[in-house]
Amino acid sequence: VYTFFASEHAVVAAVFARVRGRRFVVSVGGYDVANVPEHGYGLPTRFPHRLVPRVVVALSHRVVAFSRSARDEAVAAGADPERTTVSSIGLEPRFVDQPAGVSRDPDTVITVAYVDEVSWSRKGIDRFVAAARQDPERRYVLVGRVADPVLAGGLADPPPNLILAGFVSDDELRDLLWSSGVYAQLSWHEGFGVSMVEAMQAGCQPVVTDVPALTEIAGPDAVQTRDPDDDLGAIAQAAASPADRAELAQWATTVASMDDRAAGLESALFAAT
Repeated sequence: VYTFFASEHAVVAAVFARVRGRRFVVSVGGYDVANVPEHGYGLPTRFPHRLVPRVVVALSHRVVAFSRSARDEAVAAGADPERTTVSSIGLEPRFVDQPAGVSRDPDTVITVAYVDEVSWSRKGIDRFVAAARQDPERRYVLVGRVADPVLAGGLADPPPNLILAGFVSDDELRDLLWSSGVYAQLSWHEGFGVSMVEAMQAGCQPVVTDVPALTEIAGPDAVQTRDPDDDLGAIAQAAASPADRAELAQWATTVASMDDRAAGLESALFAAT
């Protein structure tokens, strides 16, 4: 039995597997094992909910974390280090080919997220919008659905250089990524950073906060920002002096290899013990 995330839904699956004498494997790395008490984020920050991941990982034969950072969080949440492995999320390299007729603007900054009242802060959309407001010479693009409360609140009066693209198709997203120079992931917590990796497939220079999972997954060529006061400087640096974009794409396909993910899961699912 295999499940994703050590949250409430996994308790029933874990108990069922154990009762039936079946192997139980769980993938972790998100809200289930995150522990960010200053933001009240993650099951381990809440009682009695913090018992849920502990029960799930205790009943697991293997725990598979999708980043080293997520593994550390899983172990802190009660997972046995000897039974906890790392296998990065596997992503198809669907954005590596440049669309015909699309040219890149190094001064276009993009981010991708579903934006609700929680992700507004967690995904750093508030910082992204603040950067756009202070940086009128650059074009900022926010891709993804935006919940009505955010449209009525933080985005009630967006700066004129901020484009709200909304939900887009894969082809439209490819065009947007390839027309952008910088991808900004200004989150205060991430377990991996899927949208960031997809942007890197398209050659976008990543700007990331010093969140462990982001610095790990974005790689050595990412530009880091430590607090909101550093965001504009980091974005300007990324726009003016990007890493080799082909190397960024190669890193993205390697760090999120489908083959590596398959091998990691096969090992966890079919190990002898």
